[in-house]
This record gives sequence, structure tokens and C-alpha cells, in this order.
Amino acid sequence: MDARTIASSQYVVLNGAGYDPWGQKLLEANPVAGRKVLIIGDLVGKQAGDNPHLRYNPTYVMQMVEQVTSDLKSLDPTSAAYFNQQKAQFIATGLKDYTNTLNSIKQKYQGTPVGATESIFVYLAEPLGLKLPTPPKFMNTTSEGEEPTVADKLTVDRQVMQRQISVLTILRTVFVEVLETLLHSQYRPSP
Repeated sequence: MDARTIASSQYVVLNGAGYDPWGQKLLEANPVAGRKVLIIGDLVGKQAGDNPHLRYNPTYVMQMVEQVTSDLKSLDPTSAAYFNQQKAQFIATGLKDYTNTLNSIKQKYQGTPVGATESIFVYLAEPLGLKLPTPPKFMNTTSEGEEPTVADKLTVDRQVMQRQISVLTILRTVFVEVLETLLHSQYRPSP
């Protein structure tokens, strides 16, 4: 990302929720008259300390699309029809595969218990209708690159080995540890 471009922009979108504090500092150090700034965390009511992976929540994605369109229309009212058309096209075409995939997963797997190694998955589980029994503290600590508690680790190991979850979404930070648990357990997947 080019800091100079961001610093001089008329419209800037930041994630917020503690994810990109450098962006706000950059903008404050480089004021631009009439600049509009959209902070997604503020839009959806999230703050530092909350799960900052807002783009994984389909509802938040749509709120952002609506707000970006509104903001662009306020910056350039003469192009309002164009921005409305672009929004409609983006929803119909740009988000088509995304929406279809979400709907397909929900239709096929609603109510299925799944596990996750990091909190990124939390924002997808609920709209997909998936049950997420993984301890939240486990997901949060691994997301931050910290060690989970022994109790939380044992809970996740038990969920995997006793097939209390159908799928475990694994991100690289804990992949090796979970793989070792599976390899050294009596767990064998069904054919």
C-alpha cells in the first residue's frame, strides 16, 4: 500500500476495530479538506478488542457496500445514478459466487458442528447456520499467536478425536499442533 496515495485521498476505507490503527494516524497527520473516511468497525459497532476480521461477516459486507455507495454519492452527487448502477452490478455479479456459495453451504450443512482454530471463522459460522463449539478463548488466543490454555486445547483435541465436530477449519498457525494430535491419537476418519 502506498502511504502517499492514502494520505492524499479524498475517500479512505479502514477496517477499524484495532486492525489498522496506523491508517487513522496517517490520515490525522495528513489532513485533506473534504476527505471522507469510512471505518468499518464504527459502521458495524465493533471496537478494538473485538474480532477485527469484519470482512468475513456477510452482513457486514453488505453494510459496507451500502455505505461505500452512499459515501461516493455524497462526494460526487452528479454521479449518483452511476454509483447505484455499480452497486447493483457488484451485488448481482461481483458477489454472485460468494452469495451462492454461502447459500449452498447453509442449505447443505445448517446445524452441523464445526470447529475452528482461529476467530476469523466466527463471523462465517453464524450466518451459515453452523454450530461452533470451539472455546472462544482458544480461537482468540491462537488468532493472536499465543498459546491456548491446556483446558481449551484438551477440549478441542477431544472434539476432534471423539468426532464431536464434522470439520475443523485450520489456519497455519496451529496446523502442526493439531496435525500431531491427530497422528498420535486413535482417531481414524470414516471411509
